[in-house]
Amino acid sequence: MSATTILNEILQKLSALTKEDEAQVELSNQEVSEEVVEAVSEAVEEVQEETTELSEEAAPEQMEAAPEASEEVEAEPQSLEAVVSSEELQNELDQVKAELSALKAEKQNLSEQVSELSKAPAAAPIKHDPEAKTETKMKFSYGQNKPTTTLDRVMARITNNK
Repeated sequence: MSATTILNEILQKLSALTKEDEAQVELSNQEVSEEVVEAVSEAVEEVQEETTELSEEAAPEQMEAAPEASEEVEAEPQSLEAVVSSEELQNELDQVKAELSALKAEKQNLSEQVSELSKAPAAAPIKHDPEAKTETKMKFSYGQNKPTTTLDRVMARITNNK
């Protein structure tokens, strides 16, 4: 393989890696946001179930204190969200960071190969070879036996064919 083809292949691989990096980061952000939304929705559902159970069991005296309890319950999903999502979020972020560092190392290795290959000449220089034989063109002549016309004589003079 010539150096130019190798360089072109390496550049294509580098561009593919950068596109993959961007796609993976976007996908991981979407996955993390979906997981956070799922965790929050589960926590909200649990809190709603607990409040309905408490409201059914509560006596009329406790119903007056219920607005304060509902405020405490509403504050609870935020803390559940922070606990549940922070662990999962941290795990996902660690995985993404590990993948990115591996891709960056591979990208750096490929860029080093590109710089090494770019130092070498792309192709051997062309030198004149006086001993080289050139192919002679075959000459075809049509209409050798026809009588010459005025046009044939004019064209012969123009092209210096006698």
